[in-house]
Amino acid sequence: MARSLSSASDLDNKSPSSDGFSDGDRKEAYEDLPVSAEVKGAMDMHDIPPVDPKVESKILRKFDLWLLALLATMYLCNALDKTNLGNAKTDGFDKAIGLVGNQYYQLITAFYAPFCVMGTPITILIKKFTAARVLPIMALSFGALSMCSAAVKNFGGILTIRLLLAVAEAAVLPGTIFYLSTFYTRAELARRVGIFYAAASIAGAFGGLIAYGVFQAKHAALQGWQILFLTEGGFTIFVAILMALILPRSPSHARFLSEEEKAICEARLLRDGTTEITSNTTVKQAFKQILTEWQTIFWFGIE
Repeated sequence: MARSLSSASDLDNKSPSSDGFSDGDRKEAYEDLPVSAEVKGAMDMHDIPPVDPKVESKILRKFDLWLLALLATMYLCNALDKTNLGNAKTDGFDKAIGLVGNQYYQLITAFYAPFCVMGTPITILIKKFTAARVLPIMALSFGALSMCSAAVKNFGGILTIRLLLAVAEAAVLPGTIFYLSTFYTRAELARRVGIFYAAASIAGAFGGLIAYGVFQAKHAALQGWQILFLTEGGFTIFVAILMALILPRSPSHARFLSEEEKAICEARLLRDGTTEITSNTTVKQAFKQILTEWQTIFWFGIE
């Protein structure tokens, strides 16, 4: 009986299908395909073995330490750079550069026009050139522009800087969330985004306190509001340099992960439903996907 069952199993494995090939032949051909391990992993997505929870926790701790903490600090700097204009006003910034009438409020309003318009194009650039490259450049840009604010002499100068600052900061939030989604699964990402948002709340809570402490510094050549712009902008540039040195393009390029941990990271994302760890896109494809969703058009109208 056992021999009969074995023979039947062998016949099943070798029985030809409608295309003339047996299942066994097809399996051997699949194993010999000249494709990357990532593609084979995507094809065998449902056969990925479970990951040891201890190993997975270790990987997540590394991501939280090297990625989340650094990006949250960057977002904290971003929030501080947005609010430092109001803090500078309390130290006589508006009078020092000769603002009159409602020019200060025009600066606040003008910031959000390029901020809303440039978010999508820059996010596409982040997708194309990887967030690990674009995010440090953005942080370096708005840090340098914040420092340049200390040198303005009139309304035209600060207006130009605020418009450029809006462009530099436009895609910080969507770019960062997209970047984190290439390391965390969907269930893990929700909690990390909450922590990321908390950085903005911290900036709102302590931004005024930081400004008050900076205003106590006395300098013969600089006013308090100038020292504020230089201090916060300089710290942002320092964070941008750390980002350029530390942020990996993907889990497979993370220097703080072992080869085994890199493989586990890819398996985790594939099991979570992602069929590609990295992919290329074009501007035409991106805008086509955006403009065919009624929800996007609705939110554009609100903005």
